[in-house]
Amino acid sequence: MTYIKQLVTELIVVDGLVDNLITRLGTPGAGTVAGDVESIETKVGTNVDAAGTTTLFARLKQIVDTYLADGTIGLAQLQTEIAAIETKLDTPANFMATGFATPANVTDAHSTTDGKVDDVEAKVDLPAANETANTKIGEVIGQKGDAANETASQASIIGLLRAVIATYLADGTIGLSNLQTLLAAITAAGPTNTQLNTAIALITAVTDNLPDAGVLSSLAQDATVAKDATVAKDATVAKEATVDAVEAKADNITLDTQVRRALSGSKTLGTGVTKYLHVDSGTNGAEILAIIIKGVVGADWTLDVYVPAEDGAGATAAGDKRDTIPYVNTDTEGGLLSPFAIAYDCYLDFKNDSGGDDNIDQVIVMYRSRGTLTLTWET
Repeated sequence: MTYIKQLVTELIVVDGLVDNLITRLGTPGAGTVAGDVESIETKVGTNVDAAGTTTLFARLKQIVDTYLADGTIGLAQLQTEIAAIETKLDTPANFMATGFATPANVTDAHSTTDGKVDDVEAKVDLPAANETANTKIGEVIGQKGDAANETASQASIIGLLRAVIATYLADGTIGLSNLQTLLAAITAAGPTNTQLNTAIALITAVTDNLPDAGVLSSLAQDATVAKDATVAKDATVAKEATVDAVEAKADNITLDTQVRRALSGSKTLGTGVTKYLHVDSGTNGAEILAIIIKGVVGADWTLDVYVPAEDGAGATAAGDKRDTIPYVNTDTEGGLLSPFAIAYDCYLDFKNDSGGDDNIDQVIVMYRSRGTLTLTWET
């Protein structure tokens, strides 16, 4: 009976797994449902599972080994005892050889044999339908009329097998056939695992790289064009550039970079003096979105822009010159440099063309890069 109860325990575990599967069918994807089906198959086991393993097949084998093949109460032992009786009763010589020398002995032997036969018949007698005693071999096996039942009070093998078939294999709601149909429908209708992973990766990339709210707010405040900022007369600088243009540049954020700003200190240059501002990106490179220059209104300046193609190249090399922008003291509008990209460094070379000392109050560089720009004045 211990092994029968263990079988019932395994069936209850399988029932719990199926309940979990039913609960999940409406929410998770095919991978979760497939995992639950695999758990059920693991609990059912295979027909080669060894007795004692926690599967239905193994528990059934344990019952068969214990109640049908066991040397104490199994059919094999009963067959051995009957064969021995038949051998003793086969010939008179056998009677005499075993001590049945008198009629009384024969009568006693007959009575004893008759009792053994009665014992055998009692052990193998067919039980009533849905027997609950389970003390005889026939009751343990059950009969074909037993109803499907997996309770300890009626745990015949036939009843248990019918419960397994009716509950887990043949039922139209939770049976394996219906589960296979549902899995096929989910797989056909839903996205593939690859599609789901791609979508998740895209969403993660966007959320991980969005700038903080304060970045754009500070950008709008700091990107005001100073009244003393002048603008180039030629097409290299758009005179109509405004704060709106800077904000539009700030809104142009890619998935893997953020808009940032770098600030320089002030620099005083005597008349005719040239000094450069080194814009260094290391090895990250940068997209220069805008450059705001404070302190050039009312004076004459020349700005040469150098962008070396190699890291560590010398400052203001003739071959690296990319643009020349003149500022004159009659300009009254502020302006921004047109966007450009640098691979490593950029040198903004300012020359004071006025008749006296003048200051570059500050240079603000708006940029986009994986790294951070540093601004350093030539000493």
